[in-house]
Amino acid sequence: MADVAARVTAKIMGEDYVIRARASVEHVMEVAAKVDESMRRIAASDPRLSLRDVAVLAALNLAEELHQAGARQRQLVSIIETM
Repeated sequence: MADVAARVTAKIMGEDYVIRARASVEHVMEVAAKVDESMRRIAASDPRLSLRDVAVLAALNLAEELHQAGARQRQLVSIIETM
């Protein structure tokens, strides 16, 4: 992580967003690409969804991925601690 916040412009769903982050430009772009991919996949599955609905569903999907990753991490830590 960088000590100084950088400004990065990322394109999500065709819109430019200026993001300030204390991370590398590459990291910010990877994260933005994941959000864009998730939103595009959802939008393609149901063209009637509003951009707001697409964003909320993408946030829920990404939050679920994060929750599952945390559960896997806790499980692995538990296994390591019992060794």
